[in-house]
Amino acid sequence: MSPGLVGLSSFVSRHERCSRRPSEAACQLARLISQRRYDWIIVSDEDLLAAAAEMMDPLECRAWFPADAKRSAIVSKYSFLEQMSALGVSIPAFRFVRSADEATEWMGELQAPLVIKGDRGFGGREVRLAPDVAHLRSAVAALTPVYGRVLAQRWIRGDDVSASVLYRHGEPIAWQAFRTSCCYPDTYSASTLHESIVHPALEGIIRAVGAATRFHGFAGVDFIVDAASRELFLLELNPRPTLGHAGAALSRRFFEPAVRAFISDATQAEVHRESGAPARVFFPSYLFYASKHPQRAKLSHLLRCFSDMPLSDWRVCTWLVIRSLKNAFTRAPQRARSFPLPARLPARRALSRGSV
Repeated sequence: MSPGLVGLSSFVSRHERCSRRPSEAACQLARLISQRRYDWIIVSDEDLLAAAAEMMDPLECRAWFPADAKRSAIVSKYSFLEQMSALGVSIPAFRFVRSADEATEWMGELQAPLVIKGDRGFGGREVRLAPDVAHLRSAVAALTPVYGRVLAQRWIRGDDVSASVLYRHGEPIAWQAFRTSCCYPDTYSASTLHESIVHPALEGIIRAVGAATRFHGFAGVDFIVDAASRELFLLELNPRPTLGHAGAALSRRFFEPAVRAFISDATQAEVHRESGAPARVFFPSYLFYASKHPQRAKLSHLLRCFSDMPLSDWRVCTWLVIRSLKNAFTRAPQRARSFPLPARLPARRALSRGSV
């Protein structure tokens, strides 16, 4: 169920079109659920998940909603951080502010850049880095009317890390963690390149997140590793499948046995985890990144990206390649100028936007 081109994929046997408005899509989802039974419902859009949680009876969606309890921590990034902080999990210093003046005072106390975040959104849509007071006031002014309060968090210099996890009622069945880079379309959007990473604190936090939220299904957990101290800090929970679950052939092979066990409700003696794995380069995300930043792209990564291209989905692949070439050629005249221009591509609509 989606408003986009998901139906073109050979992996999709039946496609239901839906509205791009989360509230309307949630109503359509409710009708589908009332008409027939589904073995597993995966909501891949956080706005739709929040809309479904607000309008549906908890008893009706208990079988498929990704958490048995603590629903607020799933649909609200603010509630999630408050809960994890109360449990003593390492989180960058943060404060909720209701005005630009409060945020300015907080910046003065930390004497560091701040990261301003909205309560919802994905792909870096509501994340702003405020290196100075002017940017800080602008970011707070943009998000405060939406939520009434804004998360102001200390910015930490270091490596961005993401863990793709399959939980069963709070217990991790399988997970893999990667250092993330080459984000598209923005600095805080989804990564297009994953490089395997090992950290002693990863498993403890992954288990703490599951135990606290009782999450059920696919989730992405984001961290940052302080460049100076190498301490691992938890950033947020993404209550949906992320690229690390199935964006590359290696990831699909890793999660396939875990998904079979999840669906059959089979028990596993130990957690299936992966470390030291080869880098993952995601198609078509890295292709889009390369078209936007050709000077940073690497040929080896592009070749690996194309090696994972599903040739059976030739219609989708053709459209994606044409779009990437169009992005590259529209930027070429600007790169040819003798002075730099802030050439920023409009944020793309993901194929999974509003999809189920």
